[in-house]
Amino acid sequence: MEGGSVIKAEDSGIEFGGHPFTAPDESFVLLDALQDEGLGARDIYVAFRKPDNSWTKPINLGSKVNTENNETCPSISADGKYLFFSRYNEPGEISNIYWISIQVIEEARKNGDDYEKNFI
Repeated sequence: MEGGSVIKAEDSGIEFGGHPFTAPDESFVLLDALQDEGLGARDIYVAFRKPDNSWTKPINLGSKVNTENNETCPSISADGKYLFFSRYNEPGEISNIYWISIQVIEEARKNGDDYEKNFI
């Protein structure tokens, strides 16, 4: 709601993904997805907002985050320093919570489409 009015939802145009987390400044969206180019099951991706307010193609965050297991539900710490996510790596498909420096997202931003080639 905005000013007591319901805001109409709009399609983001992001090609795929689930469990989205939008950065507080809305400069990127984290999501998880099962894609052929992934490292295993579900992987975590980032899409960046372009100057025209559209989004880049989601970029796989690579082997610093993703494994052959399911990685899901990404989020950022309140201080903006850490990426948190779930990894289903326990018997019975039980997940653990992991964290890594937000730098992994900054590396993807800097390297763009080449990020996957450099870090997977």
